[in-house]
Amino acid sequence: MNDLVAGQIPFVVVPLSDCAELHRTGRVRVLATSGAQRSPLLPDVPTFQEAGVPVQGVGWYAVYAPAKTPASLIDRVNKAINAGLATPDFQERVLKLGLVPKVSTPSELAAIQKADAERWAPAVKASDFTPQQ
Repeated sequence: MNDLVAGQIPFVVVPLSDCAELHRTGRVRVLATSGAQRSPLLPDVPTFQEAGVPVQGVGWYAVYAPAKTPASLIDRVNKAINAGLATPDFQERVLKLGLVPKVSTPSELAAIQKADAERWAPAVKASDFTPQQ
């Protein structure tokens, strides 16, 4: 972000929370966001799709447990996390960071992971990227 603000580089692709305040103060200009809808953090900024660029993708965070964790414990932890996500205080705090909290279930997370893996597989394959072992 320092190089962008200083004019050393022409653009960056970063999480919205990294540049929202700089956009608001006029130090950088956010051209578009990659979500399906405009971000509540910068509602004046169009999505890439609205700007005519067929790009859509959002990052997400998840909580994981070891593979053999009992389902009853996973359900209990999931309910506790979802209760926390639904509190107004938490919602307000994460929205200020450019994140949109979403209550979910383990099966919904599995579906999100599968869809993302399928969507990004062609790009990863074309890049010849291989993880280090």
